[in-house]
Amino acid sequence: MKRVSLDNAYDMHLAMVNDKPYLFTEDRIDDSTVPSGYKAYEVADGDDCDGRFARIQNFILVNFIGTIIGRDELPMEQYGDHVPVYWCRYDEAYDKAYEEFEYEHADEEGDVWEEHLLDFEENHMPEDPDGEDYGVTFNSLKDYDEYYDSGEWEHLIDDTEIEDDRR
Repeated sequence: MKRVSLDNAYDMHLAMVNDKPYLFTEDRIDDSTVPSGYKAYEVADGDDCDGRFARIQNFILVNFIGTIIGRDELPMEQYGDHVPVYWCRYDEAYDKAYEEFEYEHADEEGDVWEEHLLDFEENHMPEDPDGEDYGVTFNSLKDYDEYYDSGEWEHLIDDTEIEDDRR
Protein backbone atom coordinates (compact mmCIF):
# COMPACT_ATOMS: atom_id res chain seq x y z
CA MET A 1 0.00 0.00 0.00
CA LYS A 2 2.37 2.65 -1.22
CA ARG A 3 1.19 6.19 -0.59
CA VAL A 4 2.00 9.06 -2.92
CA SER A 5 2.36 12.77 -2.33
CA LEU A 6 -0.68 14.85 -3.23
CA ASP A 7 1.57 16.70 -5.70
CA ASN A 8 2.21 13.40 -7.51
CA ALA A 9 -1.41 12.18 -7.53
CA TYR A 10 -2.63 10.86 -10.85
CA ASP A 11 -5.93 11.52 -12.65
CA MET A 12 -7.66 13.89 -10.23
CA HIS A 13 -11.29 14.75 -10.92
CA LEU A 14 -14.46 16.05 -9.31
CA ALA A 15 -16.58 13.77 -7.15
CA MET A 16 -19.63 15.06 -5.30
CA VAL A 17 -20.07 13.56 -1.83
CA ASN A 18 -22.71 14.68 0.65
CA ASP A 19 -23.53 17.48 -1.84
CA LYS A 20 -20.02 18.94 -1.62
CA PRO A 21 -17.21 18.88 -4.21
CA TYR A 22 -14.12 16.79 -3.55
CA LEU A 23 -11.00 16.09 -5.55
CA PHE A 24 -10.87 12.32 -6.25
CA THR A 25 -7.85 10.24 -7.21
CA GLU A 26 -7.34 6.50 -7.40
CA ASP A 27 -4.06 6.90 -5.47
CA ARG A 28 -3.50 6.47 -1.74
CA ILE A 29 -2.39 9.90 -0.59
CA ASP A 30 0.21 10.48 2.11
CA ASP A 31 -1.70 12.49 4.74
CA SER A 32 1.40 14.52 5.58
CA THR A 33 1.22 16.07 2.07
CA VAL A 34 -2.38 17.31 2.49
CA PRO A 35 -2.30 21.01 3.45
CA SER A 36 -3.94 22.38 6.56
CA GLY A 37 -7.58 23.28 5.93
CA TYR A 38 -8.22 20.18 3.81
CA LYS A 39 -9.34 16.71 4.79
CA ALA A 40 -8.39 13.47 3.02
CA TYR A 41 -10.57 10.37 3.21
CA GLU A 42 -10.17 6.95 1.64
CA VAL A 43 -13.02 5.47 -0.38
CA ALA A 44 -14.18 1.84 -0.62
CA ASP A 45 -16.16 0.14 -3.33
CA GLY A 46 -18.93 -2.22 -2.29
CA ASP A 47 -18.61 -5.98 -2.41
CA ASP A 48 -20.20 -5.90 -5.89
CA CYS A 49 -17.03 -4.16 -7.14
CA ASP A 50 -19.09 -1.95 -9.46
CA GLY A 51 -16.93 1.15 -8.96
CA ARG A 52 -19.47 3.09 -6.95
CA PHE A 53 -18.55 4.69 -3.63
CA ALA A 54 -19.87 2.52 -0.77
CA ARG A 55 -18.17 3.90 2.33
CA ILE A 56 -15.63 6.54 3.25
CA GLN A 57 -13.24 6.36 6.20
CA ASN A 58 -9.90 7.72 7.31
CA PHE A 59 -8.29 4.42 6.25
CA ILE A 60 -9.64 1.68 3.96
CA LEU A 61 -8.05 -1.75 3.83
CA VAL A 62 -10.63 -3.80 1.88
CA ASN A 63 -12.09 -2.66 -1.48
CA PHE A 64 -10.02 0.56 -1.64
CA ILE A 65 -10.79 2.53 -4.83
CA GLY A 66 -9.30 5.93 -4.11
CA THR A 67 -8.93 9.04 -2.00
CA ILE A 68 -11.07 12.17 -1.81
CA ILE A 69 -9.68 15.49 -0.63
CA GLY A 70 -11.74 18.55 0.16
CA ARG A 71 -12.42 21.48 2.40
CA ASP A 72 -15.48 19.99 4.06
CA GLU A 73 -15.47 17.34 6.77
CA LEU A 74 -17.90 14.48 6.32
CA PRO A 75 -20.40 13.55 9.04
CA MET A 76 -18.81 10.30 10.18
CA GLU A 77 -20.90 7.85 12.22
CA GLN A 78 -19.56 5.75 15.07
CA TYR A 79 -20.90 2.21 15.59
CA GLY A 80 -19.69 0.68 18.83
CA ASP A 81 -15.96 -0.03 18.67
CA HIS A 82 -15.80 0.27 14.86
CA VAL A 83 -13.91 3.09 13.19
CA PRO A 84 -16.09 6.06 12.16
CA VAL A 85 -17.60 5.72 8.70
CA TYR A 86 -19.59 7.77 6.20
CA TRP A 87 -22.06 5.54 4.31
CA CYS A 88 -22.46 6.70 0.73
CA ARG A 89 -25.78 7.32 -0.93
CA TYR A 90 -26.74 4.97 -3.77
CA ASP A 91 -29.18 5.43 -6.60
CA GLU A 92 -31.99 3.03 -5.71
CA ALA A 93 -33.63 3.20 -9.16
CA TYR A 94 -30.33 2.09 -10.74
CA ASP A 95 -29.98 -0.79 -8.28
CA LYS A 96 -33.53 -2.00 -8.99
CA ALA A 97 -33.05 -1.73 -12.76
CA TYR A 98 -29.76 -3.65 -12.50
CA GLU A 99 -31.33 -6.46 -10.49
CA GLU A 100 -34.08 -6.82 -13.11
CA PHE A 101 -31.50 -6.69 -15.92
CA GLU A 102 -29.31 -9.29 -14.25
CA TYR A 103 -32.28 -11.64 -13.77
CA GLU A 104 -33.31 -11.24 -17.41
CA HIS A 105 -29.84 -11.60 -19.00
CA ALA A 106 -27.96 -14.08 -16.79
CA ASP A 107 -26.93 -17.36 -18.37
CA GLU A 108 -27.37 -20.77 -16.71
CA GLU A 109 -24.38 -20.14 -14.41
CA GLY A 110 -25.75 -16.74 -13.37
CA ASP A 111 -23.17 -14.74 -15.35
CA VAL A 112 -24.02 -11.70 -17.46
CA TRP A 113 -22.21 -11.31 -20.78
CA GLU A 114 -20.09 -8.16 -21.15
CA GLU A 115 -21.91 -6.87 -24.26
CA HIS A 116 -25.23 -6.99 -22.36
CA LEU A 117 -23.64 -5.23 -19.39
CA LEU A 118 -22.19 -2.44 -21.56
CA ASP A 119 -25.60 -1.92 -23.17
CA PHE A 120 -27.22 -1.71 -19.72
CA GLU A 121 -24.65 0.78 -18.39
CA GLU A 122 -25.06 2.97 -21.48
CA ASN A 123 -28.83 3.21 -20.93
CA HIS A 124 -29.12 3.19 -17.13
CA MET A 125 -26.34 5.28 -15.59
CA PRO A 126 -27.05 6.25 -11.95
CA GLU A 127 -28.51 9.66 -11.19
CA ASP A 128 -26.08 11.51 -8.94
CA PRO A 129 -25.07 8.98 -6.27
CA ASP A 130 -22.15 9.96 -4.04
CA GLY A 131 -18.94 9.80 -6.05
CA GLU A 132 -20.49 10.32 -9.48
CA ASP A 133 -17.85 11.48 -11.99
CA TYR A 134 -18.91 14.73 -13.67
CA GLY A 135 -16.02 14.92 -16.13
CA VAL A 136 -14.30 17.82 -14.34
CA THR A 137 -10.57 17.22 -13.97
CA PHE A 138 -8.00 18.98 -11.80
CA ASN A 139 -4.27 19.30 -12.32
CA SER A 140 -3.63 20.54 -8.79
CA LEU A 141 -5.22 21.50 -5.49
CA LYS A 142 -5.18 25.09 -6.78
CA ASP A 143 -7.50 24.05 -9.66
CA TYR A 144 -9.83 22.44 -7.11
CA ASP A 145 -9.82 25.62 -5.00
CA GLU A 146 -10.70 27.79 -8.00
CA TYR A 147 -13.54 25.44 -8.93
CA TYR A 148 -14.82 25.34 -5.33
CA ASP A 149 -14.71 29.13 -4.99
CA SER A 150 -16.45 29.64 -8.34
CA GLY A 151 -19.59 27.84 -7.11
CA GLU A 152 -19.93 26.11 -10.50
CA TRP A 153 -20.61 22.86 -8.65
CA GLU A 154 -23.72 24.12 -6.84
CA HIS A 155 -26.06 23.07 -9.67
CA LEU A 156 -24.94 19.47 -9.03
CA ILE A 157 -26.45 19.39 -5.54
CA ASP A 158 -29.08 16.69 -5.31
CA ASP A 159 -31.89 18.01 -3.15
CA THR A 160 -33.93 14.81 -3.20
CA GLU A 161 -34.18 12.87 0.03
CA ILE A 162 -33.02 9.28 -0.24
CA GLU A 163 -33.84 6.81 2.51
CA ASP A 164 -30.87 4.66 3.34
CA ASP A 165 -31.74 1.56 5.33
CA ARG A 166 -28.54 -0.42 4.62
CA ARG A 167 -27.25 0.06 8.18
